Amino acid sequence: DQLPKIVRHYQKVLEDVLANNKEKRILPGVPELLKTIHHSNSSENALLTSNLRIGAMTKLNSMGLGDFFKLGGFGDEPGEKWDAAYACIREAEEMYDTVFSRDQIFLIGDSVYDIECAAKLGIKSIAVGTGWTDAESLLAHKPDHFFPDLSDTKEVLKAIDL
Repeated sequence: DQLPKIVRHYQKVLEDVLANNKEKRILPGVPELLKTIHHSNSSENALLTSNLRIGAMTKLNSMGLGDFFKLGGFGDEPGEKWDAAYACIREAEEMYDTVFSRDQIFLIGDSVYDIECAAKLGIKSIAVGTGWTDAESLLAHKPDHFFPDLSDTKEVLKAIDL
């Protein structure tokens, strides 16, 4: 009964915090990558995060990136991260009335959990060294591709066959 009220309060507080945060930033290459995928006829951006949907979208919207994501798997999904990812894949397949080959799906992430999630689902992983996990640990989990960051957009797009 109180949950919708609590969620609205959370969103308002988060919006206020983000509006006053002078340190928030978009990592290099991210806007170009999102735009290219968004405008491609053969690809779609989707967000996979442990954040609640409302929190994730509030954060993205505060940076002007929310419109790039029609699809996502979020922390309010029941189960583990791969359950949310699988739900997102199913949603995309329903949206486009097709079944995607798992080698056409790429999970770009900055943690070993992202690499493990991709492996569990049989999809491609692209590890990026922009998070808390060091490159050595990411590489030890054998991602399909590794980039220190996403600034070399051309190479990242080549890795995802665009």
